[in-house]
Amino acid sequence: MARGNIYVAPSMDRDLLIRVQLFSEFIGDTTNKTIKMWFQGLYLGKTDTLLQLLDKDFPELKVR
Repeated sequence: MARGNIYVAPSMDRDLLIRVQLFSEFIGDTTNKTIKMWFQGLYLGKTDTLLQLLDKDFPELKVR
């Protein structure tokens, strides 16, 4: 998802802001780690245009 965003970002609507945070954390009581990604977004337009945007730029989200 994040890697795809790098390629889509230059052509995205300027009213859509997306912040991605990466965290590493231990899995249970082991010494193994995993990566967790947290997406936070802000859209300055109308809801109906946001759904169209997400459907076009991020089809893997399946918002429709």
